[in-house]
Amino acid sequence: MEPTPSSTQEDTLAGDLNYSSSSNHYVSFSTPPRHSVRCPTLTSFLNQLNLSQYQGLFVDAGVGENDIEQLLGFDEAELKEVMSAISMKPFHSAAFKKGIRELRQNFSSNTPISMTVNTSAASKDVIIHHATIYGKNSPRQLTSYEQAINSAAIELALQDPTLVANKGALFDKAKAKLLLGGYSYKRGASRSKLNPNAPKPGSRASRATLRAKRNAHAAQNSENRNARIAELERKLKVKETQYELAIELVRVKSTHNDSEALEKAQVSLEELEKERIEINKELTTLKSKERKHRWYEQKKKERMDSGFDEVDESSNNNNGQREPEHEDSIIEDVEE
Repeated sequence: MEPTPSSTQEDTLAGDLNYSSSSNHYVSFSTPPRHSVRCPTLTSFLNQLNLSQYQGLFVDAGVGENDIEQLLGFDEAELKEVMSAISMKPFHSAAFKKGIRELRQNFSSNTPISMTVNTSAASKDVIIHHATIYGKNSPRQLTSYEQAINSAAIELALQDPTLVANKGALFDKAKAKLLLGGYSYKRGASRSKLNPNAPKPGSRASRATLRAKRNAHAAQNSENRNARIAELERKLKVKETQYELAIELVRVKSTHNDSEALEKAQVSLEELEKERIEINKELTTLKSKERKHRWYEQKKKERMDSGFDEVDESSNNNNGQREPEHEDSIIEDVEE
């Protein structure tokens, strides 16, 4: 999920401006058809709902005195995430959410329905200020994605200034604009729910794809095992020769009554014996795995020849017990 914008509007823009066709710019209403609605502070909003006892909890959760307007732009999931950090009684929680909905509707109903693009430099600056999503109150350098979102939001707001009354809707429209415009994402594609090609939560690759990857992995493992087996067999032959020579050296030293040389020869013999044992142990394990791999490949070939496709998960054997069909499961049995 992309980060939710954290900027706030300083003044209600939509109810304060009107377009004059004769002067080709926005002018102030002399007798506005609707009353301008100013967003309440956190304190006044909670007082209106008789929920002032929760103000400290809202502050602890990161909600500032002037953040009510930002809450109006949150969708239900985002608002629920904020509420989860505040231990409110169910009735109070419902009252707070209802107050947010009513305030949001009040903002919407007191916003002029349509506006044309403002060609006045001063009015453009006001719209751009309100439409800026990222970096308005932060000195840090913006990422390329944040800059693109800002550009898209400003362009949309200049086309329809009513969008600045709902930053959440403006943010969603800006993301959709980037997606339709072919924005190059850092990870290759947008993971937003707006992208129909984005991977869905919990979705899995096709069985055929998983099967192909598994078979390729098994083939590579088999190739690596065989190479290691050949290397260990060469080492074992060398160690066998060295071991035989060490035995002969011990026999010779024992007949010469040279205790010091005999002791060295016996130590060397013991080290060679340990090395032979380790090599044999690894060889036995690798050969067992390779036998299992070949058995699995043979069974798979028989299934394919008989007209049955390779099963993906597991099947039942004649005794009704689950029998592993993945080669990885078979190899793991050997490792245990």
